[in-house]
Amino acid sequence: MDTFAELIKALDSEDDLGKVIRSQIIIENIIVQYIESQVKDINFLNKMDLSFEQKTNLALAFGLDKDWGAAIGCLGKLRNTFAHRLRGEITKSDANNFYKAFSPKNKRITQELYKTKENELKELGFPAYQKMEPVHKFSLYVTVLSGALQAWLDHRGKKT
Repeated sequence: MDTFAELIKALDSEDDLGKVIRSQIIIENIIVQYIESQVKDINFLNKMDLSFEQKTNLALAFGLDKDWGAAIGCLGKLRNTFAHRLRGEITKSDANNFYKAFSPKNKRITQELYKTKENELKELGFPAYQKMEPVHKFSLYVTVLSGALQAWLDHRGKKT
């Protein structure tokens, strides 16, 4: 499964509830791939029935880049809020809190990535960053998170 393609598809086609839920599922899938790459016998892991938070903490204990821990946790909390309160839209506060959970280094990376694509986005009709709707900021942040985690997994997550 191409997780990045699945994420883009969800961000393009889902309502806000679907965007949040599917984003969290995709991030969880990447985390599980990393955990699975670190254990010798996956059957024992599967018997544990770990929560998203527990999987995240286990991945961090195995060496997942700690700079992403707070952002992953924030996404999990946002997902729970949407799932248990049936909220309909991603608010400015949701997007801002998600971004605030990024480490300073990852905020800088996000800003630099956006800047490199800003002209292309404008040509496609996207507004300047400051004028973006919260749902579009959420999509940007979760795309960066997913891409960073997948790249990290691809380069460092292999068994040594």
